[in-house]
Amino acid sequence: MSGTTGLEPKDRIFLTGGTGYLGKHIVLEFTRAGYEVILLTRPGSDRCGLPFEGVRYHTGDLLEPSSYEHVLEEIGAVVHCAGLVSAWEADSKRFDLLNVDALD
Repeated sequence: MSGTTGLEPKDRIFLTGGTGYLGKHIVLEFTRAGYEVILLTRPGSDRCGLPFEGVRYHTGDLLEPSSYEHVLEEIGAVVHCAGLVSAWEADSKRFDLLNVDALD
């Protein structure tokens, strides 16, 4: 992977949305390739049954950067998989905050 990403194995990757369908698969691929993954999880997220070995969990909220920004200092890349998936989100500002503006 290092040839296309500029990252080297053992680089740290900060990943949001790793407990979701797509995110789980991405976490597995990064860990298999030798990357260290720091997975942002919401407070109260159920981590039971997650198939991740060697993943560091960090509890925080995308809408509260102070809950995770100190972790960003020690990573090589951010992979943002979290977001609202409902096309009928009543609050378009919340939809934009999580899907567009988060981690900006």
